[in-house]
Amino acid sequence: MLNYRSEFKDHEETKINSESFINLFGSSSQIFKTGKEIFLKIIQYFNKDSVEYRNLIIINPNLNENIIAIQLYYISILRGLIIGLLKISNKSLDEKNYDSIVNINEKSESSKEIIYRDLISEIDLVKPFLEKCYKQNKDWNMSYFNILFHFVNNKAFLKEILINDLFQQFYLDLFPGSLRKKLAEVYTPIWLARHIVDQSSWGTLLSERILDPSCGSGTFIKEFITKIREKHEETTNTEKIFDFIIESIFGFDINPIAVFTSKLNYLLHILDIIPENKSFNIPVFLKDVFKAEPSIELKFDHILGNPPWINWENLTEYNKDFLADIWNQYINSNYTGMNSMLGHTKQDISGLFFIRVAEKYLNNNGKISLIMNKSLINGKANSSFREYLLHGMEKENLSKNVSIIQIEDLGAFQPFKNVITSTIILHGQQGVDKKENFPYVKWKVKSNLNLSSVETLSINNFELESITADYIKIGPDSNIIIPNSKLNIKLINRSSEKSEKYFAKEGANTEGLNAAYWIKEIKETNGNLIKFSNYNHRQNKKIYLKHEIPIETDLVFPLIRSGNISKWLYTLDTFIIFTAKYFLEEIREEKYFKKKYPNTLKYFANIKKDLINRKSYIAKSKNLPYYIMYGNSDMISDYKVCWKRMGKKIESVVIGKEDNLLIGKKSPIPQETVVYINTGSNFEEAHYLCSVINSELFNHAVSDIKIPGTKSFGTPDILNYINIPEFKEKNKNHIDLANNSKLAHKIKLSGKNTNKIEEKNNDLVKKIFS
Repeated sequence: MLNYRSEFKDHEETKINSESFINLFGSSSQIFKTGKEIFLKIIQYFNKDSVEYRNLIIINPNLNENIIAIQLYYISILRGLIIGLLKISNKSLDEKNYDSIVNINEKSESSKEIIYRDLISEIDLVKPFLEKCYKQNKDWNMSYFNILFHFVNNKAFLKEILINDLFQQFYLDLFPGSLRKKLAEVYTPIWLARHIVDQSSWGTLLSERILDPSCGSGTFIKEFITKIREKHEETTNTEKIFDFIIESIFGFDINPIAVFTSKLNYLLHILDIIPENKSFNIPVFLKDVFKAEPSIELKFDHILGNPPWINWENLTEYNKDFLADIWNQYINSNYTGMNSMLGHTKQDISGLFFIRVAEKYLNNNGKISLIMNKSLINGKANSSFREYLLHGMEKENLSKNVSIIQIEDLGAFQPFKNVITSTIILHGQQGVDKKENFPYVKWKVKSNLNLSSVETLSINNFELESITADYIKIGPDSNIIIPNSKLNIKLINRSSEKSEKYFAKEGANTEGLNAAYWIKEIKETNGNLIKFSNYNHRQNKKIYLKHEIPIETDLVFPLIRSGNISKWLYTLDTFIIFTAKYFLEEIREEKYFKKKYPNTLKYFANIKKDLINRKSYIAKSKNLPYYIMYGNSDMISDYKVCWKRMGKKIESVVIGKEDNLLIGKKSPIPQETVVYINTGSNFEEAHYLCSVINSELFNHAVSDIKIPGTKSFGTPDILNYINIPEFKEKNKNHIDLANNSKLAHKIKLSGKNTNKIEEKNNDLVKKIFS
């Protein structure tokens, strides 16, 4: 027999608990490493065209054999736990008798034994693989069975499972984060699930039903059962409580492994109150809520959970078409609209999931609370979802739809391990009047809190600000939801009219070929010519050349990249050959370009094939010369206020003309990931705007409108929502802000701290918006 007992003995001096379970059976253990190799060999034994193999990959045909082997290992360990429980119940099952362990089909009158056997039968799709494992690897199986028996015989361990979600921890340990992200498996911390369960009024009536429509390992189900048992812990009639739980707490999931795990979690939480000789089924079902009609004729009073956050881009074309058809049931839309809604910003399908489960499964006046991506309430791509929530659907054959009754905004806090996102809890109710204003709760992590482990937190670790939020119209057919915090109520434009004074724009775009336009080194030759080396960019290695053909300096400008920008400071290390179509008349006509810039045209002619193959050039600029790039004359203005399009904060800097011995005095050109406001020759106005944009008040407002950390956080359209007062030379506050910005630039350049001057600016900005 393999010597896993020695590995177990190493842990025997410590307690038998969740930690030692993960140590013994998790991804670093010898049991796992051996088990994975065993299942890899078994998988390879079955032909990929066989029924057994096709059944195994039915969840996701794209899974590789390594992942399938881990899934089989995971199931085998959980099955071993159930066999251990069966052994405790059935004393005739001998832990030393291998056949009595792997063959568990004996008849029994005991309710517990029947449910154990039924639960094991749930995983018939992997039965051929497990049976082959049992036949060929007796030593390995007996070793881990014997260790598992020690765990299930330990009452303290079984009690710990009731408190902590062991199966979630085990799954997270075994499966790589990249895979879970692709499969939209974002597991909810127990304390967050508990908070959402506590927020619901469920449990006050013994006739209400609840549903977790994407139950995963059963975290929400576990919390529901715990809540009802705690509420009625003094009740001596445990059969009544058991009946209520079984008849009221339901779960769905599309993944058979999740259903199996959730059922086991469910079982462990009712194990001690199962009546003798009572037949029942654990109400967790394998179901795709998008496809299947309800197999149980039930509606629910409460729906809670954490739906799949699957990116639209990760769906098959079949599923895209299928989901688009579903979306059309709820909104006057079309495939193009749906594709735009979800594909434009790589959004997930959780918004459609919210609508679908509410319409199919929620009772009239029933409530739904789901953990969602914040982009659903303020992302451009999700305007159709908000339109549904605000105005409802226009199809007469469907029931009255759900309305928002509250939003909880988790702010900058990241509740999910290894997943960066902006998270909300969206609370809705079926059959109530729609309102354009509703409660909004902002979460803020209390100071000095250690966030190294989000699993150990509680709602008490947060400050909760209760305010309201509005639907704000931002176009003829579009709206966003914005909270009415004290800080942003004056700042955010609550009309559909855009600012008439200040407009932001994106920088110059080479349309996918930076290596052709960006240059790193320039050297003087004769007259108005320079030699240069291309910027070493990963996009096109073949263009990494030192060009012997000199080019004219007229079109060479300093380049401001996003990496060059910080608050109050910028650096320069790159140049760009600026051939924007709206820059100079000579650029738009090749014959004039050749006459004025013959050397530059020779350079572009050498890489003409690369330039004309740019997708955006083919789509938009076919009637223009092949060397054209996106840009305009604003980009060469004397003064610009610039900031990064991507980031967690808007941090701006004033950029003016720079003198260079080889190309002369020129204004740096911002790249496309830099956003800028052109103030022309007005130096004071540029610094006034820079102070406003760098203020806490401005950043607070942008964070309410946009999602920090995303690619669209600092896009030009933020000025569509924020009313920056027009600069007035006679306004003392405006002048003070401009002077403070000039001083902050000097202080930052010297390497010193700008905190004091920023505090003064924050007070001044509040005054100009008051």
